[in-house]
Amino acid sequence: MVKQFKNYFSRWFKSDAVRWIEPAGMVTDISIYNHTVKKKVPFILSNKGYISWYACGPTVYDSTHIGHACSYIRLDIIRRILEKYLNTNIVQVMCVTNIDDKIIERSKSTNTCWKELTVNYEKEFFSDLAVLNVKSPSVITRAVDFVPQIIRFIEHLLAKNLAYRSCDGAVYFSIDNYGQHGKLKPIEKKPERINQSENILIHKRNPADFVLWKQVKQDEPYWRSPWGLGRPGWHISCSAMASEYFGNKVDIHSGGIDLMFPHHENEESQCCAFHNVNQWVDYWLHTGFLSVKEEKMSKSLGNTITVRDYLKANSPNYLRMLCLSTHYRSNVDFVGEDVILSRKLCARFYEFFDNCRAYVNGYSLKGDIDVAKLLEIFEETKKNVDASLKDDFNTKECIHLLDDLMTVTNSMIFADTLNGVRNVATVCCVSSYVEEMMEFFGFNFSDRSISETDVDNVASHLENIIDASVSFRNEVRNLALGLKKSKNTEIKDIHKNLLTLCDDFRGKFNHFGVALKDRKDDMATWNFVKLDAKDKKSGEFFFYHYLF
Repeated sequence: MVKQFKNYFSRWFKSDAVRWIEPAGMVTDISIYNHTVKKKVPFILSNKGYISWYACGPTVYDSTHIGHACSYIRLDIIRRILEKYLNTNIVQVMCVTNIDDKIIERSKSTNTCWKELTVNYEKEFFSDLAVLNVKSPSVITRAVDFVPQIIRFIEHLLAKNLAYRSCDGAVYFSIDNYGQHGKLKPIEKKPERINQSENILIHKRNPADFVLWKQVKQDEPYWRSPWGLGRPGWHISCSAMASEYFGNKVDIHSGGIDLMFPHHENEESQCCAFHNVNQWVDYWLHTGFLSVKEEKMSKSLGNTITVRDYLKANSPNYLRMLCLSTHYRSNVDFVGEDVILSRKLCARFYEFFDNCRAYVNGYSLKGDIDVAKLLEIFEETKKNVDASLKDDFNTKECIHLLDDLMTVTNSMIFADTLNGVRNVATVCCVSSYVEEMMEFFGFNFSDRSISETDVDNVASHLENIIDASVSFRNEVRNLALGLKKSKNTEIKDIHKNLLTLCDDFRGKFNHFGVALKDRKDDMATWNFVKLDAKDKKSGEFFFYHYLF
């Protein structure tokens, strides 16, 4: 056993085992952090026509929580950046693990058929991603649909003496026979002494060997194979599915940082062994954890918040802003400052767009736009935004740059000067750019609009809304009538202007079907009036936008 460990660790530290091979193709100006060489490397397009991307999807035994969601949102943002700057299509294959120990355990504990369980949770998962505005994968694969391909994969490894059958009926990948394991996360120190009483280690030749095919157990799903009844292991399922679509080379492979070892490490080893290549995946993308008080959010720890529960009280934009305002490789504490900042940033962006619309539409008469200065800052911001996104997808820096641009623009819009320069075009230009960037990142501005449910709520309180509006008009009108007796010319002018505004208010209400009648007791009453088809359509449009 001691000799076996020495041989094993010597292979882990071979330089060839950790060397990243720069792929052949077109070098781009985008850089990506590489876990093998521990630095950023240039992203190289192997094919000009498309990028192959394999994404580890969910194990569908429970509802999706926001820790999962953050990982998929971050990867969605990266996908959008690559498509924008490289002007190429991304073929993304996402796997769904629909047979696994956790699925079987949940099936038994809930007395639910495992097939029904996985179908329901898969449907919920993709529904949640759609609400979060995560782009759909090009192809969805499911482990149980690929059992024939998995069996052929294992047979090939056995034929190459890179896998072996154990006395417990399972099939394991041989780390020793492969000899190149440890690209992503090599062991830096000896593990603690192995407990020889663990049955699984008795069946393994090396403690680091991993299972390819599991022997059937009582009351568990199974498939027939040359090695008897059983089911595929987790790692081999992904390798077989990805190989089925992309063969011996994948441009990008993604998942949470917790998947880097052992899952992605094992995938790389068995695929390199199967395809007889030194490098199967060119670029690994790993997202950081969403934690709760520095503890990873996970179902096993019981500290999760489901996406659906989160969205009952929060906008999807809050979660996306949290992902945008932090680096995709960084861990984020859900009760930390980053979460508070992301909400404030959302509010700042909303407020900025409202400010610019008010200025452009003439509601704000203040302002002093230094056109030359604003355009100079605008162009510099665009250049720096592009540079930050191409630098390992640094959206955190990008959001800071956009925030700085908004701050400068706001200061000019609200400059309190008597003879300030008004320039709608420049403000429009800046506002459009910021809004387009946020939409590009997947920000959903329609989320601010009232939903159908909200419309029903507004309709149910419509009379109260009209009452409040008419009451306000009454007070303004009575104040104007009180000024009528004044001998001061300026005050009389104010009186006339206020009455004119009250008349305009009455006309607008009448336009969308609410008739106001001013009474002799200085009060006004109102009632609904029937509109023709043309007036009804324009009135409803005006009423919606007038109120909201």
